Amino acid sequence: MNSGIAYSQIKKSVLLTTVGAGALLMSSSAFAQQAPDAVETVVVTGSHIASPGYVAPTPVTAVSAQELTEADPSRVIDSLRQLPLLGSSYGTNGATGNGTNGQTGLVLRNLTVGNTLVLLNGDRIAPTKIGEGGNLYSAVDVSMLPLFLLKRVDVVTGGAGAVYGSDAVAGVVNFILDTNFNGVKGSFDAGQDDAGTQREKGIKLAVGTGFGGGKGHVEGSLELYQNSGVYSIFDTKAGRRACQVINLPAGSATQQAFACGVTASNGNIGGLVTSGPLKGLTFDNGGNPTVFNYGTQVTGATMIGGDGIITQTSSQLGASPAKNMTAYERTSWDFSDDLSVYAEGAYAISKYDYQNGSPDANIGSTALTIASDNAFLPASVKAAMAANKLTSFALNKYWGDLPTAVVNNDTNSLRLKAGAEGKVFGDWHWDVHAQTGQTREHTFITNDNNVGNAIRAADAVVNPTTGQIVCRSTLTAPTNGCIPVNPFGNAGITPVVGHTANGVTQAQLAYLTGTVSEQVKVLETDVAGNISGHAFDTWAGPASVATGFEYRYESMSQVANPNVSIDPLTNSLTYGRGSLTSQQGNYSVAEGYVETDIPLAKDLPFVQSLDFNGALREANYSEVGGLSQTYKAGLVWDIQDGYRVRGTFSRDVRAPSLAELFAGGAPGIPAGGVQNFLQAGNPINQGVIANSSGNPNLKPQHGTTMTLGVVLTPDWLPGFQASVDGYRIAIRNGIANFSTAQIVQNCAQGATAQCAYVILNPDGTLKQVNQVPQNISSINTEGVDFEANYLFNIEDVIDGVPGEIALHGTANYVSQFITNLPGSVIFNNAGVGIPQWRYTYRARYSDGPFSMFLQARWTGSSHSSKTLTAQQLLPYTIGGQTLVDMNVEYAVPVAGGTVSPYFNVTDIFNDVPPATAGLVARSNGYEPFGRHFRVGVRFNF
Repeated sequence: MNSGIAYSQIKKSVLLTTVGAGALLMSSSAFAQQAPDAVETVVVTGSHIASPGYVAPTPVTAVSAQELTEADPSRVIDSLRQLPLLGSSYGTNGATGNGTNGQTGLVLRNLTVGNTLVLLNGDRIAPTKIGEGGNLYSAVDVSMLPLFLLKRVDVVTGGAGAVYGSDAVAGVVNFILDTNFNGVKGSFDAGQDDAGTQREKGIKLAVGTGFGGGKGHVEGSLELYQNSGVYSIFDTKAGRRACQVINLPAGSATQQAFACGVTASNGNIGGLVTSGPLKGLTFDNGGNPTVFNYGTQVTGATMIGGDGIITQTSSQLGASPAKNMTAYERTSWDFSDDLSVYAEGAYAISKYDYQNGSPDANIGSTALTIASDNAFLPASVKAAMAANKLTSFALNKYWGDLPTAVVNNDTNSLRLKAGAEGKVFGDWHWDVHAQTGQTREHTFITNDNNVGNAIRAADAVVNPTTGQIVCRSTLTAPTNGCIPVNPFGNAGITPVVGHTANGVTQAQLAYLTGTVSEQVKVLETDVAGNISGHAFDTWAGPASVATGFEYRYESMSQVANPNVSIDPLTNSLTYGRGSLTSQQGNYSVAEGYVETDIPLAKDLPFVQSLDFNGALREANYSEVGGLSQTYKAGLVWDIQDGYRVRGTFSRDVRAPSLAELFAGGAPGIPAGGVQNFLQAGNPINQGVIANSSGNPNLKPQHGTTMTLGVVLTPDWLPGFQASVDGYRIAIRNGIANFSTAQIVQNCAQGATAQCAYVILNPDGTLKQVNQVPQNISSINTEGVDFEANYLFNIEDVIDGVPGEIALHGTANYVSQFITNLPGSVIFNNAGVGIPQWRYTYRARYSDGPFSMFLQARWTGSSHSSKTLTAQQLLPYTIGGQTLVDMNVEYAVPVAGGTVSPYFNVTDIFNDVPPATAGLVARSNGYEPFGRHFRVGVRFNF
């Protein structure tokens, strides 16, 4: 027998078997750990120790820039959100009205954006205020990072707090840039979704070169991106089908139902009378009285079908129109092999805007009062009022005459950094840096409805002296500026310029609406230094130590215009959507850490090596309780070549964010009122102001993380890596908010501390409830991460077939996610809103200039609820979503470089979310818009 032929056949058989087995394992959600292009030695995120060959016990997923770009050529941050670990992250898709202003925030382990620390080249970034109203997290909007020079992204999922400090309870996402780029590269791309409603385009350019005889280096990049978004939720399929949970009329088999075609029963564009002898009276566009068709399953707010309008719900996902610009520059100089200095700066601008909810409305407690002498009242309605002995009635109206309120968010950020690094004492590496970052965010709501002015304008009468139509209030206050408006129908007088479909004059528009704004300035100054190297030797090998310090100062100021106000006519907020309070605050933190890696054993039976890694960090916070300790202990056990066991235990903290500490009030009026547990009979009080603001008395929350996993890199299968890591995270003293009703109930039950947040009217009814974040919650979550990579030449499997294939699969299984908030039902959220399974599998074929990339990503099914009984709402199983993406590229040699046109399709099979996805809103991570096409070209010289 020819031994060469035999070996070749055996090797091919092993490869074929492995590929087939790998496909089967991946189809049942298997694998995870480290990118296939990790040929060079790199310092992986998760440790400050820089000794060669060091392997941290902490699980790290490293994803190359090429892989991210092929998954989504327009923005690598959107392809990063496709990883199972980051499946609950925020982005522009699905952002219409979701409280994140269209910004992109990364969320690890479903543990909120505030528990994920985002780094750029290992350093902190000045936070952007993500959210409005009750969402007070301060975090980094990663769409504003300079990422065209990106090399890779490292995702650390355990024990990172002792290494990097506060906010790393869930882990760290570290964006690693190429700081030694030489040449010129760029890209141009454009795309749109299958329906043609969402269009995008982008331009990117980077240059880099050496100077000074090779001692100096300079590089820079510029990125421009624009997405038209889906401006109105009613331009989407989900928005038009209007599916949501509704209450059912008394006597129904269940109290609630999930239905599509849901409309509003409590008002419409022409105006609707919802009670009394004239119930069902409405008006057509011309203001003529007619009868309202109530449809079926009618309750006080909703119904199915009929003449009602579709209103916004959380299930109707849009996409914030977005414009981004980022610019980056870095200059460095090597004085010697042991000393380098550098300076860098980055500037970014982002603009997002979206329609906020349904049309402006005067509904319920703010309904329009129509008196029998109203100047616009049709004669037939006057007669009906007289016949029923009515002097007035309440008219519930959605103002279709007015432009829909739009939230605009303009943000710019500036980051400057200078530093030095080098070596001392032989192999000891040191680095120091100082940086300052500033973010300015301007949020303004245009055409926000002035609720009280609408009531005054609709109460129009004929001035007995002049015979002109005026507001009733003007008769006694001639200079009050009130402008009368015909509330019946949808006709108006003269269309507003720029809003030809609307029928109000510019003067009426100015009186009925206004612009509400806030400006937030966030400043961060950071100074840090690190040193690491070989400390001593043990019999098992050299021990390494890293130590360092960091001082950080953060401040924020929030200026509201106008400041929050109460309209005396309605005893409620002046504006329907935006009412804010000015505020400011700051804090500082000084911290130091020490980390060590100590070999414990080597070359023993079943112990090729055993290493200990530990870290301890102590931080002193100026505002939130003084000293706080975090620590990590981990072991790496190499059984033999290719078989490793690793585990960590850590304590991490998250200090309260600037917004959670100092954000000014953002009042709102809860729909349906608030139950007053302080009054006999626990009545529902309407018009209660719920005021969300910061709480300067917060303390840090802390979490403990345990991980245990195995890593396989068998030498009999070169190019293959796989890992399986189980994790358990427990968060205590967690920062969370009680609901308004829960705060009142807690007060009634003797929790006197909660009574400080309740403000009563003289008659004992609720006036205001202050919702502030408190250290009241705990979270327990468990799961398993899987990752696998395999890189091989096809010719090793099939003779004569050229090319290379790189496979990369990641999956996450969540077995438990329990949130314990006092007074709330405790249950396992895994599989309810939070899918238990997510996976992303990627395959890349390349042969010379040609490459093809395929990706399959799956969000698992889930259940509708574990808290609602069958009498409330029948249980639903909500289907998952499988998305298949493709990228095809061909690199054409040109003048010593390459020009690479490409074609990209995401969601090839147009798998839109199921209608029942609305039962869990956005938390299930559905992509709402279906198939999306992109074409573009990249060049590199």
